[in-house]
Amino acid sequence: MKKQLLIICYLIVSFTSFGQLGTLKKADAYYDKLAYSFAAELYEQLINSEVDSPVLKSKIATCYYYMGVMDKSESYFTSMINTNFAVKEDFFFYAQAFKQNGKYKESDQWMTKFNQLASTDNRGVSFINNTSYLDEIKNQGTHFEIKNL
Repeated sequence: MKKQLLIICYLIVSFTSFGQLGTLKKADAYYDKLAYSFAAELYEQLINSEVDSPVLKSKIATCYYYMGVMDKSESYFTSMINTNFAVKEDFFFYAQAFKQNGKYKESDQWMTKFNQLASTDNRGVSFINNTSYLDEIKNQGTHFEIKNL
């Protein structure tokens, strides 16, 4: 009886992990096709499961980045950025997410780290050459006037 119960438990666990792997493959297929909305929805289901990993969090954060949902993007990048799985693009997207959320000091810190990782990348070089970009934007003033017709 114990042996049969053990076999049944093993089968249930196996089917559950097969289901998660299937969902992961489907999400990765959507991700590769740039269907970020569908991929993000499936990746969300996999958070805190057996297949949860920093790479999965990077992919879901990237999905939200491209969808323009920067608060979720920032959150998922925060949970994976200090791992060995973070690549230079993760640092760039993380910095941009901070900037979109109005956290300019944090954005500048991560852009500096991005530039250290990819010193020949034009995005990092442009940032290093113009660290006072906020002052320049503020000094431009208004360029248009809104009136009721």
